[in-house]
Amino acid sequence: MFLNATEQSTITNLTVTGEIDARDFVTMDKMPLLQVLDIRDCIIIAYSGLGRTYDSFPNYLANEIPLHAFDGNWHITSI
Repeated sequence: MFLNATEQSTITNLTVTGEIDARDFVTMDKMPLLQVLDIRDCIIIAYSGLGRTYDSFPNYLANEIPLHAFDGNWHITSI
């Protein structure tokens, strides 16, 4: 998923489709105004690595939202 800085800082409702992994959840977590997230048509794929993720957890399983996803985003009201 690629969103430019303006999109990341202004989007309140986001629908994501296709494949995503732990790195995409980090991006969504940093969106300060995100309130509603629709990921029902996503496939969460496994990811192993420290690159741009929650660094103390290097292995992320398929079909699972990462353990600390959205810890930093208290605006989300619906996933």
